[in-house]
Amino acid sequence: RRNRRGARWYDGVQLLLAAPWHVVAGLGGTIILLLWSLGIAAAAGLLCFAASLSLTTSLAAVGGAFTLGLWWGPGSERLRSPVRRVVDPVARRGVPWLLVTLLVAALASGLGAAASAQGTRWAPYDDAPLSGVRLPGWL
Repeated sequence: RRNRRGARWYDGVQLLLAAPWHVVAGLGGTIILLLWSLGIAAAAGLLCFAASLSLTTSLAAVGGAFTLGLWWGPGSERLRSPVRRVVDPVARRGVPWLLVTLLVAALASGLGAAASAQGTRWAPYDDAPLSGVRLPGWL
């Protein structure tokens, strides 16, 4: 309607009054997307446990699986749409895209190297959660 007839004085009021309903309406899809992503991440964690991978590798795999689940899961358009609005202007031209890609890769590499150098800290605790739990030998 706004494209054909133009903006009206009550559009702002209407938008303000409808905002709580839009939050409630979008909550179901958001919860499903989060549960889907958590399930994918839990499956990746179980696979890492079965393969006896190190903690750092397991956390990276679980984080990557969670991210992929958010990006391609059911209802993921609610995540991709705002990201696309930010990324599309940069991706239209080659040089800015290359610079931003290199910056993001350098930042990710630096954070990964810092996390690997510092190791895992369980602050405020001294040990990992459930570190006293021992699995039976047949597992």
